[in-house]
Amino acid sequence: MESDATRALGAELRRLRLTEGLSLRAMARRLGLRAHSALVDYERGQRVPPPSALAAYARIAGSDLTTLRDLRVAAMRAQVSMRSGDSPAQPRVPAEQSPGGLGAAVLLSAAWLLSRCAEMCVAAAGRAHRNMGPRA
Repeated sequence: MESDATRALGAELRRLRLTEGLSLRAMARRLGLRAHSALVDYERGQRVPPPSALAAYARIAGSDLTTLRDLRVAAMRAQVSMRSGDSPAQPRVPAEQSPGGLGAAVLLSAAWLLSRCAEMCVAAAGRAHRNMGPRA
């Protein structure tokens, strides 16, 4: 599911790989992958990579993981909004205004994301229950 946020994350991953002078296949080998197709999807913004892939990209490129994590959180938020069909208001607390700094801002974002997922699960369960109809 593509969004501006997933494309931004993909562009950053691609920039890190190219900065190291690695082809997709060479990067896949360094990540311990048999094929490079997942990397293609990540870098095109077609899939959100797991945290382990972000950590590996950062380690290989000697880069800070914080930026990649922030981009991933934004991409995950965009996916939730796209799947639910709405654009819910999410609390946005700049890291410098958050009581605990960046860590607290990330936790707030994660809590919001989990609450949206829970709301979607409850709604889906309600629909499934209604669709079952009366039992004999």
